Amino acid sequence: MLPFIGIAFIFLFMSISFIIASWYDFYQWENAEKFIELYKIYSISLLASFTFSFFIAEYVLKKTRYIGTGFLVVGMIVMLFQNNSEDLNFYSTIFLGPVYLLGPIMYYIVFIRPSSGILRQRMLISILGFFFIAVGIGLRHPLFREWLDTYIYSIGTLVAIVGCCFIGYGFAAFSTFTDLKWKEKLRELFVIYPGGVCLYAFSFEQKIRLEDSDLIAGGFSGIQSFLSEIVKTTESLHLIDYQDLKIMIEQGPNALFILIIKEESSFLQYKLKQFANEFQTLYKNILVHWDGEINIFKPTSGLIQTIFEIDT
Repeated sequence: MLPFIGIAFIFLFMSISFIIASWYDFYQWENAEKFIELYKIYSISLLASFTFSFFIAEYVLKKTRYIGTGFLVVGMIVMLFQNNSEDLNFYSTIFLGPVYLLGPIMYYIVFIRPSSGILRQRMLISILGFFFIAVGIGLRHPLFREWLDTYIYSIGTLVAIVGCCFIGYGFAAFSTFTDLKWKEKLRELFVIYPGGVCLYAFSFEQKIRLEDSDLIAGGFSGIQSFLSEIVKTTESLHLIDYQDLKIMIEQGPNALFILIIKEESSFLQYKLKQFANEFQTLYKNILVHWDGEINIFKPTSGLIQTIFEIDT
């Protein structure tokens, strides 16, 4: 939960900085003078958003003793006592410079390297967002204002806002930051035909077929029917929490799909649903008129390899 609160503060302070920046620009155009208090709020809010960015990275990494976060907090305190735009620009450069240099490295180590598949794609999209934000902030630097037209200078704010949208889209893929290592949560997968017959069983930990899979599959089928009757609902259950295991369930028209994991994850619920849809598409005609032949489902190993990004 704490990292997601940090993300909320990133967008909060980033939004405040953009609003204040637009107000500051308008004030300059209308009155031909600088409103230094607005510029100070803009600078400190911008630095605060990067402070929370570093906090999230260091919280997930758990190896840096929050050195980067502390450095940026010191920067906010220093900037609080500055009373002219030149000093604010100077200290912004001093404290944001290391962020631009070290930020992409930390981002790669914390979010991209341990992820894979769709999560890695989303993280690559979000790092593109950080690039847009860096460009947008750079366009607002006074040095560029001397070279570029005033309107181009203010477009920096819009470019940074686009970057925020990319970041939001990237992190929206997470239900928890432990999803970065979602493969480590996987235990077993079962495909069960109505009546409790196991069509396919796979162990992610041992990577061998499970023994007594028919007995296990029949038990899961019975548990789902029993619990549905107890809670008086016609809808299928999607999650059973049992001690240190989570049993995720996806009901198809001709099969029941069970994924046993170590920790709840909406990303793995998405993966299970994706697998169920692909399985039913692949064996659509077979499932409708299945004659009891189990070996016909052996190609499921390739489907597991594709959906869950593993070697079977």
